[in-house]
Amino acid sequence: MYGFFAFRSRANAINFYETLLSRGINAELINTPSAAQLGCGLSVQVRYEDIETSSEILSQGYYSTFKGLFSLYQDGCRTVVGRIK
Repeated sequence: MYGFFAFRSRANAINFYETLLSRGINAELINTPSAAQLGCGLSVQVRYEDIETSSEILSQGYYSTFKGLFSLYQDGCRTVVGRIK
C-alpha cells in the first residue's frame, strides 16, 4: 500500500518530491491516479510507512496547491483510492 500527495501545480509537486528525497524519503513522482477523481496533475507517492514523516515535511513548507493525501492500492485489476487527509 502507498500514499500519495496530490497537487494542482506541477511546480509544487516537484518541489515537494525533491524535498522528500533530500530528507531521505523514498518518493516517486506519478500522474495523479484517475481513480482519485481529481483531474490531471502530478502527485508524490510514498511508502505507507513514510506517510507520517512526509506529512510533517509537507506542513513545514508552503504548498498552496496541495489537494490532499490519499491511500492507493491494487485490488486485483482495480485501483482503490481513499482519502487520508
